[in-house]
Amino acid sequence: MSRWLHNEDECRISRSKHIQTNKIASKSQWKGREMIVSVLFLSCKCMNLAVFVYICMLKCRKQLRRMLDKGKKYVLLGSCFSMYMGDRMAAEGYDALCNPLGTLFNPESIRNTVLHALSGDVWTLPMFRDETMGEWRCWWANTRFRAPSAEEARACVQDAFVGLGKALAVADRLFLTLGTNVCYRLRDDALSATGGGTTSDGIVVSNCQRQPDRLFAEDTLSVDDVCNVLSEMTERLLEVNPGLQITFTLSPYRYRKYGWHRSRLSKAVLLLAIDRMQGLYPESVDYFPSYEIMMDELRDYSFYAEDGLHPAPAAVDIIWKRLCE
Repeated sequence: MSRWLHNEDECRISRSKHIQTNKIASKSQWKGREMIVSVLFLSCKCMNLAVFVYICMLKCRKQLRRMLDKGKKYVLLGSCFSMYMGDRMAAEGYDALCNPLGTLFNPESIRNTVLHALSGDVWTLPMFRDETMGEWRCWWANTRFRAPSAEEARACVQDAFVGLGKALAVADRLFLTLGTNVCYRLRDDALSATGGGTTSDGIVVSNCQRQPDRLFAEDTLSVDDVCNVLSEMTERLLEVNPGLQITFTLSPYRYRKYGWHRSRLSKAVLLLAIDRMQGLYPESVDYFPSYEIMMDELRDYSFYAEDGLHPAPAAVDIIWKRLCE
């Protein structure tokens, strides 16, 4: 009898321990389930965030694709870097007009070119005669625009301006590549020294036409100067073409003749001005970081041409792919 009671007590104790163990196990399992649920919940939130980020990336990529849609029309103006991009766009079959009057290095030259193209006033073209070559040329065009008579030269230049004006009026996007804030103005004696012409003192030239340095006064534009010039141009462009999108870029070209420090200061002035323009025209103005890709991502002289100033073809390829990706 006592042995049976002893066994019964052992069974009761064993059942009690088993119940307690089950309770502890069930609590542990519940805590484990809570942890699993929490992890799953957090995972879902992370997945939602990841999906959100992915959707944003897709939207950005779609915007970039729309920026380079072959069904749209483009105009590219500015420094030699715009020529690189314009050549790529033409080779890829885009409808693009690039620097029809030659390379434009500074914001004021770009402004003058755009405003004259939209006005179409032939008589305000700054013409001059190169006595050495016996040719008439224009301070707002490169050296390929020349002729024996003023009328022929003016007609040739004006045709290019008219074509640019028509292109700007229907363009979907205008790429403007700024090179430097340094510009060159004609001195008071420039008219007599170049055989006369229909120009005025102090005008900013787009091309010095290989004329003597004494004819020009170097001028450095401030951030306010650049913003005023670009704002005047942008207002007129949006009057003529309200749906136009303007994409600014900064040329990676290094201006050694000004010194490396002054070249960097020039780029800084242009960057500040572009940033201000984005704030003034948030719906119409954006920026593509060609300069930052070259200076901050590539950061190697192997990506420069032999002169150490222009981007090498490999760098142009990379920047072009970034624009198209």
